[in-house]
Amino acid sequence: VLLAVFACESASPPQAGPRAGWQGEAVWEGDTLTVRTLAGSVWGGDGELIEEMAIGTEVGGENDLLGQVLGIDATRDRIFIADGIFVMVRVFDMEGNHVMNIGRHGGGPGEFSSVTDLGVDPTRGQLVVREGSGALHRFTPWGEYLGTLRPRLFGSISGPELLLRVTREGNTLVRHSTFRTNPDGRPPMVLTTALYTVDSAGAVTDSMDMPMHEEDEFSLRAQAGEGSYLPLSVPFGPADVWGITRDGSIVWGNSSEYRLEIRLPDGRRTVLEREVEPVRVLPEERDAAERRVYGIMGGVQPGWAWNGPGIPDTKPYFSALFPDRSGRLWVLREGEGHPVEGWTAPDDWTDWRRYPAWVSERWFDVFEEESGRYLGRVDVPEGFLPEPEPLIDGDTFICLTEDEMGRPIVRRYRLRVPSGQSSTA
Repeated sequence: VLLAVFACESASPPQAGPRAGWQGEAVWEGDTLTVRTLAGSVWGGDGELIEEMAIGTEVGGENDLLGQVLGIDATRDRIFIADGIFVMVRVFDMEGNHVMNIGRHGGGPGEFSSVTDLGVDPTRGQLVVREGSGALHRFTPWGEYLGTLRPRLFGSISGPELLLRVTREGNTLVRHSTFRTNPDGRPPMVLTTALYTVDSAGAVTDSMDMPMHEEDEFSLRAQAGEGSYLPLSVPFGPADVWGITRDGSIVWGNSSEYRLEIRLPDGRRTVLEREVEPVRVLPEERDAAERRVYGIMGGVQPGWAWNGPGIPDTKPYFSALFPDRSGRLWVLREGEGHPVEGWTAPDDWTDWRRYPAWVSERWFDVFEEESGRYLGRVDVPEGFLPEPEPLIDGDTFICLTEDEMGRPIVRRYRLRVPSGQSSTA
C-alpha cells in the first residue's frame, strides 16, 4: 500500500485557512487507486459556462423547431440531434444554422420506426442512430445511408431507456435490462442490468453486469390500472448513478456517499472521494416535496397512501455524472432549495411533475479522470436538463435546456476557467 499526499502547487498536507491548489491523498491497494480530495482545486476557482448559440428558439423558422430531443452528439463542425417527435436526426452547424435532416419515419432503408438515441463513431466518422427496436442505423455525416445492424440481445429490453455510446474503437455500447415479476403484486423490478458491446458488424462481443442495486428501496408506487403501476422516487432519496467513458470504462456511485468508482476495461479501478458536508433538506422544502408526491400519485390512484421510506434529512451527494471527451468527469450536485416565486398548486397531476414549488441550486463538480484530482466547480446553465447526456469536449459544452414555456432548446456554451489555468488540467 502506497500513501501519497500531493497538491498542484504545494506538497504540504492540507492546513487550516485558504490555500492555492488541489490538496488530497492517494492510496494504492492491489489494482485499486483511491484518490481523496481534502481541500482546494486544480483550477483554484470556479469555471463558467458562457452561452454562444441556441437551437430551438424558432428564430430560423420551422427548421429551428425541435420536438423531443432524445440524443445529442457532434463532430468538429456539426451538431446532431435525435428528434423523437419528427422521427429524424436534425443536423446543424456550430453556429446553429440548420444544415439538413437525416432519415424519416418509415420502414425502408435509412428510415426509422422511432428514434431513441444517436452517437458519432470517432473512428470512422459515421453517425449511428438507434431506434426503439434496438436496430442501429449508420450514416455518413452528410446523410448517406450505410446500412442497418440488428444485434441480438437476450431477455426483455427497457426500450428508450437504453443508453448508447460509441467508443474510440467504433464499438457501440448499449444498456440492456431484464425484469422479473414480483409475487406480491408489486410492479416488475429490474433483475439484471448489463452493458453490451456491439462491434461494427453487429456482433455482440462482450457483456458486463452493471454495478447497480437490484431494487431501489427509495421508491414509491401508485396503481394506474390493472397490473399497471406508476413508480416515483422518494424525494432526495439516494440512488445508483452511472456513466460510460469513451474508452468503455464504467463510472458508478451510490449518492448516499461522495464516492465514485471508475472500472477500467483492463480490470483496474480508480475510486474518487471528496470530503464535503451534506446539504440539509429544509422543513418547508420537505413539506413541499411531500405535497408534490401526493399531487402526482393521488392523481393516478385516488386515495393513494405513502408506501415507501420517508424523505431523508439530507440531500444525496450527487444526482448524475457525465464523462466527457477530454478525460474529465462532471458530477451534478444539488444545494440548498428555495421556493419558486409566484408558484400556485397545479390542477393536473402531470403538472405537479413539471412545476415544483421548490427548486435547488445546482452545479457540477469536475474531476480529472486519470489522476482523480478535483478540478473545480461549474454552475449549471439555467434550464439545464440532464437527459439526454450533454456533449462536452474541451471548452465546448452542448446540452438540452428548457425555457419557461417548456420548449426544448439545445444550447452551446464555452467553458471558461480562472486565468492561467487549463480547462483540461
